[in-house]
Amino acid sequence: MSTTQEKIAQLEEDARKLVQNLEILYKKAGSYSTAKDELQKVISELLKLINETRMLSEGSHKIIENINEIGSSQIFNQLEKIDKGLFSFKGNYDNQSKSYKILLISAIVLLVITIILNTMIYIK
Repeated sequence: MSTTQEKIAQLEEDARKLVQNLEILYKKAGSYSTAKDELQKVISELLKLINETRMLSEGSHKIIENINEIGSSQIFNQLEKIDKGLFSFKGNYDNQSKSYKILLISAIVLLVITIILNTMIYIK
């Protein structure tokens, strides 16, 4: 083989390797672009989560302030009165035990909802 043919063969081999390397580079650049886009989405979602967490923390703080204003001892006293009232209502009937528990839970839930609603009105 002549020197010119060897150089042409070498150039063809180099061109083939260059094309392969460019294909690899193209794939990596595409992967990088996709990863960058996905990272931007994750960052956006994290910022939303941080903001929502901040808002929940502020709301929780307001609820705690309202509970402190009312006084936790007063809340527990009210719950105890409800408990005693429901206990006296219970009487001697075992079948009313479930009703008693349901009424007690309902009263507690109602109290918590009232506090939350008052807090939500206070926040706005």
